Amino acid sequence: MQDILQPIIHKTSVQGLQVNVASSGLSIGDSAHLERLADGRIGIFAQAKRWRFGVFPHRGNTLIGSLSDESAARISEALDSGGTLRTRIVGLTPEHLMLDGHASVDVSIWGNLALELHFDHSSDSRYAV
Repeated sequence: MQDILQPIIHKTSVQGLQVNVASSGLSIGDSAHLERLADGRIGIFAQAKRWRFGVFPHRGNTLIGSLSDESAARISEALDSGGTLRTRIVGLTPEHLMLDGHASVDVSIWGNLALELHFDHSSDSRYAV
């Protein structure tokens, strides 16, 4: 059976970047995946270019950063239950193009909302009976 994926988070910035965006080999549209880190945050992993012995490039699964607390709260239940989530890189701004010298990476997260996420609509008048 094929899951119908819907956007959970259209676009959110990656917090605490762990890679140099300009030399990482990341591209818009690259796939990423989410894992809970030891400190409780949700980490974002992608296939980034790394160097062996400072000479030989290879692509490996690399922690690129983590989700903000607000974004993590929205998908935490689906991630912990092992639900189907699709994460893609949707925005990249390397260090040399930013005035402050800090790079920016944005991701989009899609999932099966009907089965995995349960929102409380009791305060929303559109759902009143």
